Amino acid sequence: MFMFYVYYDDISGNLLKVTNEIHEGESYIPIEKEEYVKFVSGKSNLVDYYVVVSTDGTEPPKLVKKDDPENFDVDKSIHEIKTLNKVSKYDPYSFYIFQDKKKKKWQAKAQVSSLVNSKLRTNKYLSQLKRVYITQEHNPNILIGELFVDMRKYADKKLFDIRCNDDSLVMLDNISLYCPVIDEMFYHVVKE
Repeated sequence: MFMFYVYYDDISGNLLKVTNEIHEGESYIPIEKEEYVKFVSGKSNLVDYYVVVSTDGTEPPKLVKKDDPENFDVDKSIHEIKTLNKVSKYDPYSFYIFQDKKKKKWQAKAQVSSLVNSKLRTNKYLSQLKRVYITQEHNPNILIGELFVDMRKYADKKLFDIRCNDDSLVMLDNISLYCPVIDEMFYHVVKE
């Protein structure tokens, strides 16, 4: 009888591959044949799932779908974007969101490395519209508005405008920005 496995990254929990072979030294969990068939046929996509590993090791690793409401926990699903007063040097692995009160615009820019630039242009997750949540300062439970960031525009290394569901929110003080917990690093820069 064949066994089927999904391999994942130990740190992020992102899925790497599915196979019916065991590869020593790599992290994997067994999956049912039906799940394996969904992955290899394209009905399920590896980027839509991840593996949850308990920190204390009391529970076995578990395959979960990212958008399954049963798995949603605010504290584990989003994180606060760090606020900076200014940018003296752009980090090649980070993305910057500017709250420009003088121009009355939300804008963004990055000076990403060639590797990140390539990922922005080809990676299915990175190359899509990303939602960033505007909340009460340090409180993800009080949603004020949303920003919609076209991640592909970061690859151009030029300042670009970000769409907001309410343009007047750019003038607010005492707000925080939150985004889903994924691998990218964002910074929020307020320009007075």
